[in-house]
Amino acid sequence: MKSILNFRFRYFILLFLVSLMVMGDIVLTETDLKPVQQEVIRQGLTITAIHNHFVRNHPNIIYMHVGGSGITETLAKKVKAVLDKVSEVRGHNPAAGAVPDVPYTIDNKKLDDILGYKGEMSKGVYKYTIGRPDIALKEHHVPVSTFLGFNTWAAFQGSPDHAAVAGDFTMLEDEVAVVIKTLVENGIEVVAVHNHMVHEQPHIFFLHFWAVGPAEELAKGLKAALDQTGTKMRH
Repeated sequence: MKSILNFRFRYFILLFLVSLMVMGDIVLTETDLKPVQQEVIRQGLTITAIHNHFVRNHPNIIYMHVGGSGITETLAKKVKAVLDKVSEVRGHNPAAGAVPDVPYTIDNKKLDDILGYKGEMSKGVYKYTIGRPDIALKEHHVPVSTFLGFNTWAAFQGSPDHAAVAGDFTMLEDEVAVVIKTLVENGIEVVAVHNHMVHEQPHIFFLHFWAVGPAEELAKGLKAALDQTGTKMRH
């Protein structure tokens, strides 16, 4: 089964008065990491996290979070320089390639009913994006929204009897231990626990998970873990 992976650049921009704040993550290989890191620092941007989303994946994929602020045009040029460095190292623009659909036969209605949310289908992957409206998160005093990357998500692919799910939990510090315990007890592997930001208030932890099994059982395990958080938004 193909892993849930999309070689693309992801960055989010928030307009704040006359300046811009940028934050997000760049999907890298081991070969890309060093030269792209150097370019981020050369451009005066900051690196706030470097981590994995998967284990046992080939090639090894690394996610590097970056941030910065400044005048709109200047900051846009800095971001473009970083993205151009990735294309230079790869010898092509990874975002330009077509992404094929993967086989998908799971009953989405059953997943929706279990989780209490509605997902979105793209390229044979059914993804839930779940906000945390119970938390007024700010980074450098700027509000960080669901769209800006402050969300829990889960992406399914495969068949009813043999599905794969990967995703990310957003958690307050008192939620970390109980969410991990619940996921592990439900057969869902926790593959990373880390930060995405540095100066955010309140402090938020991000957890990545991975599992293979019957789709409905995976959804029930995720629902049990979601019930351990303060998430209240329903899509």
